[in-house]
Amino acid sequence: MFAQVNLHTPNVGRMFDYLTETLGFSPEFRVRGPDGGVVFAGAWWGQPGKGFLVVLGDIEEALHGHYDHGAFGKQMEEHPLGTGVVLYFYTEDVDGLYERVTKRGAVVDEPPTDQFWGDRTISLVTPDGYCMTFAQPI
Repeated sequence: MFAQVNLHTPNVGRMFDYLTETLGFSPEFRVRGPDGGVVFAGAWWGQPGKGFLVVLGDIEEALHGHYDHGAFGKQMEEHPLGTGVVLYFYTEDVDGLYERVTKRGAVVDEPPTDQFWGDRTISLVTPDGYCMTFAQPI
């Protein structure tokens, strides 16, 4: 069993590179369009096949093709990155992850912080504005 989330982005290649090169996700696949640009991609947090798969798709295709109908299409048009969504990932060493990703240029919203619910977290913002929190149980 694993979990998957689909994110739409204006630049799939840039977001894929950010996940794999900056944050340390494991690449799963990249699909290139006729112009050679990446139009669909996937990367794993955790063990491939058992962790968390982030699948990236082109936001323009979603808005004007695949999801251009019904309530979901209207919601995508008004809030293409979603609203109130934070992707929450667990790691074994949140402080080590913080050191690695900041050296690679990650934008930090919150540095390592002990939370009242028992996790130590860091919060990051992707180049497209998605919020990601990485946590380690205290």
